[in-house]
Amino acid sequence: MVWSKYVFMAVLILSIILFFLPNVIFRRSRRELSFFHRGMCVLLAWVMFISPEMFNQLSESAIAYSEINVSSWGKANREIIYEYDDNGSVTQKVTNDDWDGDIEIIDYIYDLANRLVKVITEDGFTGNNHIVEYEYNDEGIRVKSHSYDILWNENIDNEKTVVYLTDSYNHTGYSQTLEEETETIDYINGVPQTPVSQVRTYFIGDDVIAHKTNGNTQYLLYDGHGSTRQLATYSGGTVYSNQNFSYDGYGVFLQSRDLTESTVRVSEQPTSLLYAGEHFDFNSQQYYNRARWYNPLSGLFNQMDPYSGNTQDPQSLHKYLYCHANPVNATDPSGKFIGGIADCISTALIRATLYVMDNGPKLFAYTWAAFKITGAMWLATMSLLILQELGVLPHDELVAEIGAILGLVLIAELFILTMIPTSFASPPNQPKGINDPRVKKAVDVGLKVHYDKTTDMTRYTHEGGPTQLQQRYPNTTFDFARRGQSGVDVKVIGEPHPSKYPGSTWPSNIMKADFKPDTPTGNAFKLPSDTLRILYDPENGVISTP
Repeated sequence: MVWSKYVFMAVLILSIILFFLPNVIFRRSRRELSFFHRGMCVLLAWVMFISPEMFNQLSESAIAYSEINVSSWGKANREIIYEYDDNGSVTQKVTNDDWDGDIEIIDYIYDLANRLVKVITEDGFTGNNHIVEYEYNDEGIRVKSHSYDILWNENIDNEKTVVYLTDSYNHTGYSQTLEEETETIDYINGVPQTPVSQVRTYFIGDDVIAHKTNGNTQYLLYDGHGSTRQLATYSGGTVYSNQNFSYDGYGVFLQSRDLTESTVRVSEQPTSLLYAGEHFDFNSQQYYNRARWYNPLSGLFNQMDPYSGNTQDPQSLHKYLYCHANPVNATDPSGKFIGGIADCISTALIRATLYVMDNGPKLFAYTWAAFKITGAMWLATMSLLILQELGVLPHDELVAEIGAILGLVLIAELFILTMIPTSFASPPNQPKGINDPRVKKAVDVGLKVHYDKTTDMTRYTHEGGPTQLQQRYPNTTFDFARRGQSGVDVKVIGEPHPSKYPGSTWPSNIMKADFKPDTPTGNAFKLPSDTLRILYDPENGVISTP
């Protein structure tokens, strides 16, 4: 439409005006919002624009949770006994109760590389055995599973073979299944029927996006933890959600139906990508986390962690624990390393904060320079777009794409500039003539005297003022000012008072002191009557102890 051209022109002009706003913002004095007020602004924005939909989702989840059967976690009067081999791997799991004895016995068999290759599940009531066998490639990634039932009469039933085509090099950072080829064979009176084949293809981006089975594409909708919450299909311009999933904190699949089986088992679902977006193996009732298998009912892995642990992090010393007993805020897709969502974010924020505190002026200067360079490039790109709209230049989509990228970079840089406190945005006031070697030396001597710290420690043969003063009065407790702290340099906060030492000229009624250079300026500097002047040599930093 014709009017859209003018709207586009208005947006471009407005964007150019907005580009020059930082000059006004950063060059004109303004009252800086405190960290608390910034946080309140973000909170209000979240409440007004984001939270309504989030609250609606939480209410729907609460309703679904209230309908869950508690038998998902287990049944009363049950005892589970585990056995381990010399490698620390689970070899047997026996479930029994007070009335029926052993109701389920599961044997786990490993190869020489300590990889799970066979699981035999014996039903204590029916006498049927369910067997599943696994094969792995040279990288230790599962590439095949073969499962079948051996009935009480020795007949075979429910035979299924799944071949996995895997990709170890994708954007998720972990090996992912690209395709599953499943062949199912049913038996009637021990006679195998015609095999039924099915191929499922997975679509992978930064995570598994969807899978396609028999021409039907289903999209996986994740929550903030990465767990599949819904399966959605797209048809005729409409998105349909036809399956919901719920889990507890450790990934136990919360089923809304009554469990009639003798043990708690998760039935076959439309997708195997469930808790934390990992593959749930319905045969072994465990999650395949690549290096190890995870049992959500116990919150433990089937094998020991090869990592010895960190003595500063006691949770890491547990050899089987999933995500340091904090599965709500972490995931472990590799089976070896906890990938904490909140931990990673908080660690990154702490490191960023410390970096800004240590390098505030430098970061601000570099970001401001990059902002001006990017802004100039963006203005040039916008000028080309305007000329294209006016018909002076032919249209080129590449120019628009470059402009969009530069615009995003500008927003990011502006965000960084806005978040850096003004106290870090500009370096502290420096004495006039700081580039003069003599002035620079005097400044460094002052730093040394005041804080026992300087930019060049090789220039001095004496300790700083606090150390010299403490050596003169070893039994007295002083409070020395830290760099950037306002007030006097020295406070006497503990007995004995410096005046009580032999040969001391420190007045007995004075509890404060300030370091000043032994120069006309330092001697003329006016101090309060309750503050003692302690002079130091501007050449070597030696103080004249009173």
